[in-house]
Amino acid sequence: MPKPSAPMPKGTMGVPVLAKEPPLLGACAAWPVLVPVLVEEPPALADAPPIISSLNIAVADTSAAARDLLLPEAYAKVLAQSTGEFAALRPAGELDMDALTGQQRRRIGETLAHDVWGTVKEVGEELRGVGKRLGVSEFVVTGDMPDVAGRARSEELLASLQAEN
Repeated sequence: MPKPSAPMPKGTMGVPVLAKEPPLLGACAAWPVLVPVLVEEPPALADAPPIISSLNIAVADTSAAARDLLLPEAYAKVLAQSTGEFAALRPAGELDMDALTGQQRRRIGETLAHDVWGTVKEVGEELRGVGKRLGVSEFVVTGDMPDVAGRARSEELLASLQAEN
C-alpha cells in the first residue's frame, strides 16, 4: 500500500479498496477490510455519469388494468404500515377496499402516484418525460405482481417500448 511522505495535499482523495494484507505488522481479527489508498490525483470522472432509476412500472391494454397490477403491492404496503404485517399479495379483485380507512385509501393513492402505470403510450410518455427531466438513462423495474399472466404481458408491452427507442 502506498504511504504518503507528507500530509495529504488538497485535492488528494482516498479510494476504498480491498487490500490483500494488513497495512500494519501483526495480526488483525477484522482482516480483510476496506482501506483507503492515497492517490496523487483524483480519478477522472465522466462528464455525466449515467443515472439509473428504479420504479414500479406496469403496462396493460387499459390504464385501469395496469393500475390493478400494482394495486396489490400498494395495498399490502399500506396495511403493513398499519398492522406491522406484510401479508401475501392477492390479486386486485380479491382486495377488500371497503374495509380500508380513509387514511389507508389515501396512502394507497400516494403510493400508486409514485409508480408508473398505464397503456403503452401513457407509460412511454411518462418514462420519456422522467428521463428528460431528471437525466435518467435507464430504468430498473421493481415491485411484485401476483397476477403472473398480467405481469408477463406488462413486461412484453414494456419491452415493446424499448424496441421503439
